[in-house]
Amino acid sequence: MSIHKRMNKQGTVSYVVRYRQFGRNRSRSFATKKDASAFEAQTRIAARAGSLQTLDAGKQTVAEFGEQWWETHVQQNLAESTREKYAHSWNTYVLPHMGQMQLRQVTPRLIQEWRGAMERAGARPATVKQAMNTLQACLQLAVVWGEIQTNPGREVRKPSSKRIRAVRPVTPIEVEKIRLCMLQNGQHRDATLVSVLAYTGMRPGEALALDWEHIRTNTILVERAVSYGSLKETKTSKIRSVKLMPALRHDLSEWRLRSDDVTGFIFPGSQEGKPWGREMYKSWERKIFKRAAIAAGRSDVTPYTLRHSYASLLIREGKSVVEVAAQLGHAPTMTLDTYAHVIADLDEGERLPAGQMVDQARELVLRVVNESNEDIQIGQKGPNNVRKLFARDSEGGKQTA
Repeated sequence: MSIHKRMNKQGTVSYVVRYRQFGRNRSRSFATKKDASAFEAQTRIAARAGSLQTLDAGKQTVAEFGEQWWETHVQQNLAESTREKYAHSWNTYVLPHMGQMQLRQVTPRLIQEWRGAMERAGARPATVKQAMNTLQACLQLAVVWGEIQTNPGREVRKPSSKRIRAVRPVTPIEVEKIRLCMLQNGQHRDATLVSVLAYTGMRPGEALALDWEHIRTNTILVERAVSYGSLKETKTSKIRSVKLMPALRHDLSEWRLRSDDVTGFIFPGSQEGKPWGREMYKSWERKIFKRAAIAAGRSDVTPYTLRHSYASLLIREGKSVVEVAAQLGHAPTMTLDTYAHVIADLDEGERLPAGQMVDQARELVLRVVNESNEDIQIGQKGPNNVRKLFARDSEGGKQTA
């Protein structure tokens, strides 16, 4: 191990440290003798400690190591939906800023500056957080493989993922308006699916994975979900049961009588009984659900947000945070964070069984329609008369939905 002074062709001086590693001669150049001496001392210490191999670790660029991370970890262990999020964050945010840097050059300060650059460019907090999580996941494998000693991504605080706007649960009357639009257009399957989402609190993937055998006397068993056309575990990897209220039991019975196959999926994705694929779900959400929601006066609603409707029903029934969380399939702390404003607004005198609130809403909506003697249709001109129907009923001085 030694330091040699060398004159370069450009006339500048550099200092070269020569050492042996794995039985081979190695060298590294430095601009100053001070830096060369510091590296030589570091090399001697590493040789005595038996960790000389770490001196050359972390030379791979983030882009090069990312390919290994993707092939050996992401592809083998993560769900397709998660891989899609990682791929978007990696290609859009990580590679353009970090791709050409060596792993050992990535520091907490560098990541902090990168976060600031994303935020100044207008990236949303959730987007920034996802990008930072993606880089951190890659660097964690680099730690495991001994390329770097610590994960700098862990040292940098990420944007808050707390909900910025309070959820506005869809009321039972609004749910029934959405169902009304679908039923009047002969979309019985879709109306039943809306009932399941709104009156069980299931995530869409869980509802689409339901089999007729999951429907029991008083409950529905939730033990799996559909993702990208395949069956998988639920989001929390736990099995739960949700209560089966009378209105939903009626809707499922009606749909079962209309179904060709009563032994497989309640909502099959094909005539062969396969589960829904991603494109099929997106098309349904856009062409069927969204049109009905707009007609009902709730353009902000998605199939997933119907989950809030069920939570609101349970809260107004008087269920505790723990009971609501158990039905929804997530942590009580998340329930409290999401629905604290609903709980705070609860009037003790308003408490009614969830099933009774749904029955009252259904009766009221049907009464308005029957008294109007009109058909509700969604044609090429768009949702044409649901909102007008209820507005006109209100102007007439009647009790409205």
